[in-house]
Parts: sequence; C-alpha cells; structure tokens
Amino acid sequence: MNTHTARLGFATSRPFEAGNEHDLALIRLPDLLFDEPLPRLDLERLQRVVSFVYAAGDSGGALAEALKRVRPIESSFEPQCFARDVFLDDLAASLFAVSLGGHDYGVALEYVLNVVATPPREQDDVDHRRSILAELMGDPKLVERAGETFAVLARLKQHLEDSDPSNPVESIRRRLDLLEDVREVLMGLEAFAGCKSGLSRIAAWAATQRARPEFARLGELLDFEANLSLMDLRVRVGADGRLRGFDIVKLEENARNQFYLTPIKRWVNRIRMWFRGYRFGEHELLSRLVDSVFSSFEPQVAALLQLGLDLGMYLGQLQFRARAHRLHLDMCCARLVSGGEGSRLERLFNPLLLTHGVEPVPCDIEFGGHRSVLVVTGPNSGGKTRLMQALAFAQLLGEGGWLVPAASAQLERSGGLFASLIEEPAAGQREGRLGSELLRIRRVFEHARPGALVLLDELCSGTNPSEGEQLFQLVVELLFELKPRAFVTTHFLELAHRLESELEPDHPGELGFLQVELDEHTVPTFGFVPGVASTSLARETASRLGVTRDELLGLIRRHPALPSASEPPSEEEQQPVDAPDTPYDSVR
Repeated sequence: MNTHTARLGFATSRPFEAGNEHDLALIRLPDLLFDEPLPRLDLERLQRVVSFVYAAGDSGGALAEALKRVRPIESSFEPQCFARDVFLDDLAASLFAVSLGGHDYGVALEYVLNVVATPPREQDDVDHRRSILAELMGDPKLVERAGETFAVLARLKQHLEDSDPSNPVESIRRRLDLLEDVREVLMGLEAFAGCKSGLSRIAAWAATQRARPEFARLGELLDFEANLSLMDLRVRVGADGRLRGFDIVKLEENARNQFYLTPIKRWVNRIRMWFRGYRFGEHELLSRLVDSVFSSFEPQVAALLQLGLDLGMYLGQLQFRARAHRLHLDMCCARLVSGGEGSRLERLFNPLLLTHGVEPVPCDIEFGGHRSVLVVTGPNSGGKTRLMQALAFAQLLGEGGWLVPAASAQLERSGGLFASLIEEPAAGQREGRLGSELLRIRRVFEHARPGALVLLDELCSGTNPSEGEQLFQLVVELLFELKPRAFVTTHFLELAHRLESELEPDHPGELGFLQVELDEHTVPTFGFVPGVASTSLARETASRLGVTRDELLGLIRRHPALPSASEPPSEEEQQPVDAPDTPYDSVR
C-alpha cells in the first residue's frame, strides 16, 4: 500500500479496491487541514460509535469520548516541551472558540490542542490552511456560509448525543432529524463549489455523495415523511373573529413518492401480514426503513463530525481576529523563511491578555538570523514573560499555517520549541531550588535542537547570586554551541553588562541584548529596545504594590491581637528605631 492510500485508509471500514470510484468517494475525506487527507480521529472507531449511538438512542458519553481520541500528528514540535509553560490550553480555548447567533459553541479542546501544538512538516499543508484562511477573509458571505454549515454539523452532533430511547415516537423523530441534518449538510456544501482553496474539495466530496442512489432514497424518505398528503381547507370565521369551522376542499396524497402506498394496498398488506403471524405496527416499519437509510451514511457522518471540528478552528480564528480588530490589533499569516534570514514581527501582541480582559500593548521585535542568544532585562511587570508567550504563540501559529497575533510577520522555520517560563514546586519534589534549576538547565540541552526557538524566563534565579551568575554564563556559552534562537530573561544586570563587554567580542553577532523600554517617568511602555537595563525598578514596583515600610507597619498595627494605637507604647516601643538596612525599608 502506498503512502497516499495509507493516509486515507481510516475513512471507511470496507477494504479499498483500486479503480472502484464508489469506494474512493467514501474514502477520500473532506479534509480542511492537510493537503493530502489525514484523519485526526480514528474514523473506523468513530463510525462504530455513531452506529451504536444511533441504535441505542443514548450516547452515554461514548461519542464525546471518541471525539477526544485524537491521533498524534507527525511534527518536529514536542508539546511536552512547551505546552504547560506557555498556557497553550488557555490559548486554544480562546483563539479557536466559536460563537454564532448568540450561541456559544466553545472549543473541542483536545482536538485543537493536538493540531496547534504539532505544526505540520510539509509546506503544502501549511499553504493549504493559509489559502483557506485567505479566501474566507476575502469573502464575508463565504464565512457566513461556513458558519451555517458549522451550525448544522453541531446540531447533527447534538442529535446524536441527546435522545430519549424510552419514547418510540420521539426516537423515530430524532432519527429523521439526523437524516435531515445529513441531507442539509450535503446540500449546503454545494455553496463552496466555486472556491479556489481547499474549500472546493468539500464541495466536490459532497457532490459525490449526492450522486449516490442512497442519497436519492434519503430524499424520498424525508419527502414522504414530511409530505404524506396535501390538504386544502375552507375556513369559516365569525363576526367576532373566532373560528367557526372548516371544510376539507381537496385532499391529495403524495402518490409520486416511491414509498407511497394507496389506502387499499396498505390495508391489504396489513391483513396479509396479520395472517402470516407478523405483529409489528407502522411505527416499527418506519423505524426499520429509517435505519436502513441511515446505515448507508454512517461513514459519511463520522467524516462530517471531523469536518465540523475543522470548520470550527477556522471560524474561531476569524472571530478572534475580528475581536482584535476592534482594539486596533491586527493578525496575519506569517511569511516563513529559512534559517539565517531572521524573524521580524510588527505590532506583536499576546492574545492571552485580550482573553483576560486586558488591552495588549503591541511591540516590534527582530530576532534570529545569525544571532543565537538574546538576553532580555528590565523591571518586573515590564512585559518580559508576556513577550516570551507571544513569541511562542507566533512561532506555533505561523508554522502551523494559522493567523499570527501581529500586523506583519516574517518567521524563520524553527522545527521545534522549548519553553521554561514557570517553575512550580511539586509535592514529590526531591531537589531544592538549586537542584530544580540545574535539572531545568539539563532539560534545555536534552530537548532543544539547533535552530529551535528556546525561551527561558528568570534563568538561575533560584540560587544565590554568585553561583547563579556562573550558571547563567555557562548556559549562554553552551547555547552558542547549540545555536538555537534563544531568549533568556534575567535580573542579573551586572552580569548582563559584563557579558556584553566580555562575550560579545568573542561571538560577534551571536549575542544580543534587549531591555524593557521606559518612558520619561520610568514607567514600562511594554516595548523593547536594544541594550541592558540599568535597574529592575524594585523600589517603584514595591511602592506600586503597597510593599513599603509604612504600608506593612500599618497592616501589622491593625492586627487584633496587638495593643490598640490608643494604648501607651511600652518602654521597648519607645526606643529609637535603627536605620534601615534593606532597600525596601526606606521606600515611602
């Protein structure tokens, strides 16, 4: 079996026969994420779950569980090296959530995380996604049609999950609704027939399904159920406006439908079945008929469930882009370049801030090329960690073919990402702060690769300054050997100045320095400029957060267990206070 056939083989449980166009129509999925169809869900298993849920009338969580079983996508990115530290689940939940017509559809988190955390290796797959996004962004009516299709697919999924198997009449109604959803989707996908991007493929796939004799049978059945007969009435209304009565003027049964039987034939068939010992009613007969029609569309339903997840990702991105535009923030498709050309991002912003109700302040930044390491300094709350997150998001989304949170973006392909931004103590942690920091450093060189984007926040801050500076310099020197594109933040300002004068001459062009930009009042602007910061603004930050001697002393004196201020001070309290011995004691 060749690679192309192997990638398509999950779409149906029937074996593929070469040259059989009918089998090929069932196998070739309407894939919106990969140039060559590559199922992210186990569609054979999903088809069995659909069959079970349809027959049982109650999913019991089986369908939701099947949709969470996402196949790993082959990628040079390893999610365990960055997903937790950059809060990728928060990004996915906000950047790809869908809301239509006042209804919040949320996001299929497991599915979206799998796609976003593993950008494809092939440029054709990246171009496939970007062309779909570009076509959608250029045609609002096309986005509207995509939203309508997504809503029907969501309704189809809801009809599969929610039912009352104890009510036979309601059960038949639900199954007919499912068939109506299938027909509506396959008819609605015709709207994408004129598209130039991969959207045209789903239109072609739907056309193939509509050409099947089973689809004609589906239409006849739904027409028979909805239009058993037509009745013309003459209504009598009194002077008070109330209905007095009505007369049937004309009654015409839908005799053109293939499922139609005349009243005499229906009566004869019922008598004939009764004499043969059959004791089933019309509801059961209709139920079996509906089941036989639905069974011929179970593979298609499984494929449509995946299509709904794909459409949701595109719609979520476009809705987040519209939300950013309202704050004069832009999103774009990144231009991917090879190593050595450098990365440039204009008006880069952190989308998590927008999610949390904070208006992001965009910044411009350049990195990469022949420069291996950028040391970032500046005050706390100056935006260093948020910058790291934004860089990680831009790299993941750009290499994945999605919209990047920037007005324009040129990104070097990294082929990997390593981020260490948060270090939380664990209950079973055996090492202290120093040991944990050393293990953190080891993980960098275990997982990072040449050309990868490496993000290290507050490196070596967990130990005493002298040892921390030695470790920091060791890491920087070894990063020159690995040659990734590394961002390292630190508050070792004297060390940063020393590295600028000592290491940079030995590694020309490989080491750079960025500092948080301050305005004329020494307040961070959340922008970044070349150079090393002269201060971390510890006193200003402490004052802003209320960590001054007066503030803390006031908190202490308000404690109920202490004597009240009206009581005379003790002899010890009357002794003169020693001069301040820490920087924070003198802050007023």
